[in-house]
Amino acid sequence: MKKTIALLLFLTSLICSSQNNQLSKEQIKIEYNKGNYKTIIDAHLKNNANNYDIDKINLVAKCYEKTENLYKALEYLNIAIQISKETNNTISLLDNYINIALVNKKIQKRENYTKAINFLLKALEINKLININDDTKNIIHNNLANCYKRLQQKENSLFHHKKALSIAKANKDSIKIARSYSNIGALYLNINSTEKDLNRLEYYSTEALRYNPKPHYSLFLNLGIASYLKKKYQKAINNHNKAIQIILGKTSYNKFQTIAYEQIKNSNKKGDLLNVLFEKTYAWIKYAEQEKKNKFLEEGLKTIKLADKIIDLLFIEAKEEKTKTYWRQRASKFYFLGVHISHLLNDTETIFYFTEKNKALLLLNNTTLSKLNRTIKIPDSIKNKEVRIRKEIYHLENLLTLENKNKSQNKLFEKKLELDIYFQSLKSKYPNYIKNNKNLAQVLPLKEFQNKIKDTNTCYISYLWNKSENQFDALYGIIITKNSSNSFKIEDLKGFNQRVLKYKTQVSKPITTTNDQKKHQEVAHLLYLDLFPLEIKSKIRNKKLIIIPDNELANIPFEALITNNTTNALLINSNEISYAYSASFLIENNSIHRQAKKSIIGFAPHSFSQLNLPSLPRSINETTTIINNFNGDLFEEKNATKVQFLTNLNNYKIIHLSTHADVSDSINPWIAFKNEKLYLNELYTSKNQAELVVLNACKTSIGDIKEGEGVFSLARGFFYSGSKSVISSLWNVNDKSNTEITLSFYKYLKDGQSKSAALRQAKLDYLDTHSLSEASPYYWSSLILIGDDSALKLTNNSLFYIILSVLLSILLFFILKNNG
Repeated sequence: MKKTIALLLFLTSLICSSQNNQLSKEQIKIEYNKGNYKTIIDAHLKNNANNYDIDKINLVAKCYEKTENLYKALEYLNIAIQISKETNNTISLLDNYINIALVNKKIQKRENYTKAINFLLKALEINKLININDDTKNIIHNNLANCYKRLQQKENSLFHHKKALSIAKANKDSIKIARSYSNIGALYLNINSTEKDLNRLEYYSTEALRYNPKPHYSLFLNLGIASYLKKKYQKAINNHNKAIQIILGKTSYNKFQTIAYEQIKNSNKKGDLLNVLFEKTYAWIKYAEQEKKNKFLEEGLKTIKLADKIIDLLFIEAKEEKTKTYWRQRASKFYFLGVHISHLLNDTETIFYFTEKNKALLLLNNTTLSKLNRTIKIPDSIKNKEVRIRKEIYHLENLLTLENKNKSQNKLFEKKLELDIYFQSLKSKYPNYIKNNKNLAQVLPLKEFQNKIKDTNTCYISYLWNKSENQFDALYGIIITKNSSNSFKIEDLKGFNQRVLKYKTQVSKPITTTNDQKKHQEVAHLLYLDLFPLEIKSKIRNKKLIIIPDNELANIPFEALITNNTTNALLINSNEISYAYSASFLIENNSIHRQAKKSIIGFAPHSFSQLNLPSLPRSINETTTIINNFNGDLFEEKNATKVQFLTNLNNYKIIHLSTHADVSDSINPWIAFKNEKLYLNELYTSKNQAELVVLNACKTSIGDIKEGEGVFSLARGFFYSGSKSVISSLWNVNDKSNTEITLSFYKYLKDGQSKSAALRQAKLDYLDTHSLSEASPYYWSSLILIGDDSALKLTNNSLFYIILSVLLSILLFFILKNNG
């Protein structure tokens, strides 16, 4: 695509002052043409960044898009569209509609393809106001066609491709004719393509090459996929190599050639390269299967490891949390393929690596950076500024759905810009702080992790379940003890997924009939056989299990699985169970030295008239009993406010919340206090030193599941702010049974049992004293322990002062005796 109108206007109109170390007009031209987009962004943040010049905003958006900071690009383009409308700048509006559509298309999600179509149709509407030139019309129709293809609307796609082709032919533009032929050919390419479809693709690709011998890389990418579907795997790899050759600008590239890290480190085409590497990996896997040669699997693994390096680079350079999450989701598909190949090669070390890379890396990164940044001496005023800006950003994000969207969006843009400028200002004064923030936390190697396992009775089981990549109809697991590690495979994903969903539905409500009990018993046992296949059963017998779930497995209680379909034996009867987000995060988080001085704080708002929520009649008695047993501090009724919570959060070893919570808004779950709600994103700017947080509220373990990262729940939020372990719930808890189990848990905890043992015993006690419907998993298995499972060392202040007084008295006695 030619330089946008806005970019040309910017390059011809911007005159910069050398006094402020700004780039001159000629320098900007040079930097942009050289692909030095980061240089332009840095200059923007250093000088007059809050000047709402439409051309400047357009340029910066383009630079963010070029550096794969797609969500940051969207922020700038949304502001540019608003300004274009307010100033009646139709040409700029047209340009921005196209640009924002291209960024949405690049994100590769269904909802973004729909947004892209809407913006492109708006761009076409502008033709009624001004005459759009043929080049621009061609771009609009081509991109409309490609978006409709992604939404599997073939007829709409073909219609717009023909429109684009017609314009190109009328102008005798061979490059655009070639692009249209290539795109039309791609319409016949999908996982179910027939031989006839694939031949059509090859015909249109040949036509495209006839018009333009130096095509876009996607032509050879598509030919590679077609060869793959024809089971011509060597030819597929050759075509993918041609695509890589175009992306890297190389004259040749053979199938066994390694791409040097330096070739990709500063490349602005990392996203394109990932598209090819993904398809190439599939070809290597099938080629190895066809030829029965492991060396091709090893080549596939090399391809995945290269993709892993590229994704790490993109993650580090991401300027926006949404962009980081986007790359985590893209990475998840590669990690799955890496685990698949490593399982075939029986390489458990690499399986562990990719499984760990697929779990809570954002969380691990935050914890690691927090530790590193504590060693850097930065004035509190500067640190507090970052926290203040972030708090304001999260507040504005919460307001987006509550008031005028444009107004909040503008304020949010300004505040995020302020944060970007803040980080830019630290580059020269505190380079180590910026350097730390550009590092990526490393996952533990398998051997190192095994060395940290305390005893031979503990067993870690980690699952990798990618729902978007299921061509192999499998998910994988790895079981790790101090002295061994083995991988296993679970097949029949359709049936497995159905069993998981059925089990989740069954345990989240009371079982009241014999028929329902029979159905539950069958599903719970079949799911147990799925999750713990024959080859690992002997390894888990009577062991302490630490489950690292993935995808929907994070939403089910493993302890309620049935191990023997004839006796209705529950897994909790034979195993102590806790959960973790990842092995690496668990070890890193446990290594933090926490220094909370006080034992326990409890919050029980009880009634919530201002929030229009039902009262919780048992919460005050429950919390009062717990707090009194530990000589802690209680905030109830009108004192159980959000302000009091945030003020006292960092001072206690145990935080107990007995209240309401809601995750129906997957974007931002909340937990209720007396006068207002605390949203998940507000926890990101809070700090606690808790050894344990107990969230006695509904669905606090549930949240938006993001492949490659996990569940964004309230429980995760407390880990983000510093917690060592969290007890949270998987569904709407029963007030009576939950209180009973919680009180019993604290009793065992006070007696010195570990957190996981105390919770298990509390649940077993409940099962011993209840039967029939009251013994349904709904009543007892909702609460789960995530994180550290060790015992708590709580100081009893009263006992401490008694002992201290006795020791001082003895000391005084001997002093007086000697003086006498």
